Amino acid sequence: MTPLIYFVIFGICFSILLLTRYLEKTRRIKSYTSIYATTGIIISIAGIIILALYSQGSLRIDILLYSLMPAVAMTGVVKRISPVIKMAYLRSRIYSFAIFSFVLDSFTTYIGVDLLGYTNKHPFSSFLPSIFGTGAILIPLSLILIMLIILFLEKDSKEDHNKDEKYMWALILIVLGLSMGARNLLMMIFGV
Repeated sequence: MTPLIYFVIFGICFSILLLTRYLEKTRRIKSYTSIYATTGIIISIAGIIILALYSQGSLRIDILLYSLMPAVAMTGVVKRISPVIKMAYLRSRIYSFAIFSFVLDSFTTYIGVDLLGYTNKHPFSSFLPSIFGTGAILIPLSLILIMLIILFLEKDSKEDHNKDEKYMWALILIVLGLSMGARNLLMMIFGV
């Protein structure tokens, strides 16, 4: 459950990062990045296996299609129209992934709350659907929000000439969107 999950994941990832960097410096491993990535993949697969074992009923693979396909399609549309709206930088991989992350979160929230009877624990995400009568309102709002944030990042980075900071903020956006979207998606697929 957020926000506790952010601290748990950070603690696990940071500990593994420190350990692998230490092993690289003491020359016990050649490169920390491959071990770090492999460990992350193993932990992720273990988490999915645990979810599958404790799932309540059959797997809902259809939810995967209903969530991923529209999120990928909407991200593709944004990439195609970005030069027309004078935001060609949206075509970069990092910004496309940030957009995909936020759109995936909004699609999974909509599907979970409106179609499958899940409840939303975030006040803002609960407030807007209660006004409009559907969680579908979150999809265009998430897209507008992420595009505005990226616009501000681009304007700010032109003045500061600090690309590293811009990419760090973009990475934070990806983590925020993808963590919630992936959590929602996995919960619905496994019926948790």
